[in-house]
Amino acid sequence: MAKLLSFLLLTQSAVISYGFIGKPCYPTKSGGERHAATTLRMRMTSAGVAPDVLTFKNGSPLKLSRAAYLQKLAALTLGGVSLAGKSGSASAVPAAEGPDLNSILLQKAGKSVRFGDAKGKKATVVVNVASQCALTGGNYPGLQELYEKYHDQGLEILAFPSNQFGFQEPDPVEKVRNDMKDRFGVEFPIYDKVDVNGGGAHPLYAALKKYEPELSGYSPKLSWNFTKFLINADGTPVRRYQPGVDPEEMEADILSVLQGKKLPSARKKSLNEY
Repeated sequence: MAKLLSFLLLTQSAVISYGFIGKPCYPTKSGGERHAATTLRMRMTSAGVAPDVLTFKNGSPLKLSRAAYLQKLAALTLGGVSLAGKSGSASAVPAAEGPDLNSILLQKAGKSVRFGDAKGKKATVVVNVASQCALTGGNYPGLQELYEKYHDQGLEILAFPSNQFGFQEPDPVEKVRNDMKDRFGVEFPIYDKVDVNGGGAHPLYAALKKYEPELSGYSPKLSWNFTKFLINADGTPVRRYQPGVDPEEMEADILSVLQGKKLPSARKKSLNEY
């Protein structure tokens, strides 16, 4: 009961602060905070909890149904705080040693290249992208800005289109590359389309997810477009960022990796990190 009350209090606070839980909409660069209540619904869905378990009005819980979900609700993490009372935080380095990424083959325009040859000299960001997502307009320009600023210092950004989330990357990859170049001036490489979840997940993503949950505190399964992984010069993932984290919020971490310094403490997770 204590766990359930904790969930209700956290959820009520989110709804009072950010509005009703309603029709699905996704955080944007300019309005992520305003959509935090909706991202809570998405977090519930990714955790296997029916989004209509709770009904709210004016920030107050009206009805609790489906008692079978209470155990899952109690285990759900919201804003970096576990309902079981354990604080959640992202580790600077994985606690467990994961697979070697460097030998994994990536595909671009019919040609294969080893990840070890494609990654940056000092730091790499791997991101699953979609051109028809509400997050597209915030993430592509932000990633391009980081690329322009730090590519000469050893940063590489590797983008992987995926149509797994809301079918928001339906076009052929060549069209995606041309469109992103025209719309956002994208210069970093966009690789061939991949799956990031499920049995058909690309080997790179299958390997990246083996570093979870130690890497970020989240489950291995990616929740949406624009999940980002920061990887060091050795090809080891050192931090994961959920889709609601804007690229500019990664800058301090990227600088630390480029300079060979210890990563800053992971910032407290916010409600838009679904």
